[in-house]
Amino acid sequence: MSYFAKHRQPPEEWVFYLDMWCAWLLARGCTEKTVEHWWYIASHLAIRSHKHPVDVRPEHIIEYLNRGVENAAKRSDYNALNSFFIFLTDRGLRVDNPMRQVPAVKRYKIKQKPAVERDVRRALEKSEPDVALMVAIINDLGLRRSEVASLHSQDLYTDANGAAHIIVHGKGHKDRILPLGEALEKRIGAFHPNGWFFPSPLNANRPVNSDTVYRKVKEATGHTPHALRRKFATDLWHATNDVVQVQEMLGHENLNTTQTYLYTTVSDLRNAMSKLEEYRRSYNVV
Repeated sequence: MSYFAKHRQPPEEWVFYLDMWCAWLLARGCTEKTVEHWWYIASHLAIRSHKHPVDVRPEHIIEYLNRGVENAAKRSDYNALNSFFIFLTDRGLRVDNPMRQVPAVKRYKIKQKPAVERDVRRALEKSEPDVALMVAIINDLGLRRSEVASLHSQDLYTDANGAAHIIVHGKGHKDRILPLGEALEKRIGAFHPNGWFFPSPLNANRPVNSDTVYRKVKEATGHTPHALRRKFATDLWHATNDVVQVQEMLGHENLNTTQTYLYTTVSDLRNAMSKLEEYRRSYNVV
């Protein structure tokens, strides 16, 4: 029996290998979300390559990586497939590891632009209620698409002072508690979630897949969920001038990661220069 039956299944000859690999990943302590995502990547390669897992060659993997996805997705694909083929070779299920001849995907150091305000506003006003709520949650809380997909009504609570909060289930089983702003609290209340905020159309007892969140948000705004997450980070940074608070809200372990989300415009630099000139005039500094 294959893992993650809600997805399109890989060819039968891949199931044995994928199931062994997934069981190993779970035993290592990887989260089910990570395992599901990596299983999906390897299964997608299986469907596209039309090859048995022991017959996949470097050129098949390179063609898959070059299918036109963003660099971050390409890096995730590379990491998943590298893990899969190392697993096979270490256990003698393959003679060689084709990933040795596949170039590693470089991490872009250029900061990606955040989503545009007018596009987000249009999506909030004109989208279907579930899509508008997805957009609002990312725009107001900076959640990852996987975190949006896993939201449940049981994650909502009100503290002793009457302030509304939500528990977000982040990467690596790391939860964080985030306060809800008034506008988002009202939007969630009007949506009346009972169980999963966004249940799967195939099985209401399971949450929607994060790929569906990606697709719906992208169609509604013209931007990826990650671009909305960057917009949230930049807006919060401008509002608070506190990068540590931004880090906490985004759920980053490393402050350096948070800094890559903060987008500085020419206007920001002009304002900084104005403040410098004002400082020099005030303190008679040359």
